[in-house]
Amino acid sequence: MLDELLTVFDLFTHEGFLYGLGAGVVLLALFFAASLTTKAPVPGWAVAVGGVVMLLLALQFETEQTLLIALAFVGVAGVFVDVAHSSGDGPLGKLMRIVAWAVLGVSIVWFAGITEFSVDPWVPVVFPLVILAIGATLRSARTTPLANLLGPMLAVSVFGIWVTVPETDMVVVLLGVLLPMGLATLPPVRARALAPGAFALAGVMAWLTVAGGDTRALSIVGGWAAIGVLPLLPALSLLGRQPPGGVLIFGLHVAYVVVVTRVVDIWDSIAVALLAIVVLTGLSALALVAGTKPAGAVDARQESGTRIH
Repeated sequence: MLDELLTVFDLFTHEGFLYGLGAGVVLLALFFAASLTTKAPVPGWAVAVGGVVMLLLALQFETEQTLLIALAFVGVAGVFVDVAHSSGDGPLGKLMRIVAWAVLGVSIVWFAGITEFSVDPWVPVVFPLVILAIGATLRSARTTPLANLLGPMLAVSVFGIWVTVPETDMVVVLLGVLLPMGLATLPPVRARALAPGAFALAGVMAWLTVAGGDTRALSIVGGWAAIGVLPLLPALSLLGRQPPGGVLIFGLHVAYVVVVTRVVDIWDSIAVALLAIVVLTGLSALALVAGTKPAGAVDARQESGTRIH
């Protein structure tokens, strides 16, 4: 435990982390000022976080320009997705949605194709699917309480990546930015992630996990799994359930990330780790469902009282 605490304290002497932390504080101040001006939720949170992180990485680690360009295309494709989903339910609107998601898929595959992998051959295959899954999850976080909790929950997830992967020089930049910017999705700022930034930020997270776990494939599994219970929450609406309270969501997410990072450290088998992650995900899903009620449910006493008065 003492060694882990010392490792956390070492963050505050890491140049990349400090640059990220400084940039995150500046971004938080800008978003706070924008919220005071507009008196409304501020969009572009994921765009700002992902863009600043890639800029800092390009300056410190001379990141290849093709990677930056590919991620920019992922962001542009996200714009098409949002436009397509606002174009109505007619034949043209449906066609636009199909084309938009196809363009997004191609841009993600392109980004995966120019990313260097030196680990197990399954990683390049799963990599685009992870980006798509994380991006779709972030994009769906538009209603409370998940929209407000997105920043703190992603900060916990990136902390889990940092704990899990052996090479952390680049991951700490994202962690530094997210520590202050994690507060931006909370009131009063209430910053929101839109599709352009959601998929680009997902690409950054998935890529940094691969870069950090390049020498140990199992750590990539743990890093990607550190997304926690976030993908489970949009599924609640499909089940016709109201979202649970924020305390339950955040507490369950923290517990999930802590356990999944410990699982990677205990076992050296990807199969065993995946089995443990599946079991943990199932238990988390049951806990979330148990903490909800059917959408539109009305308290019987309240309904009765309304009829009487």
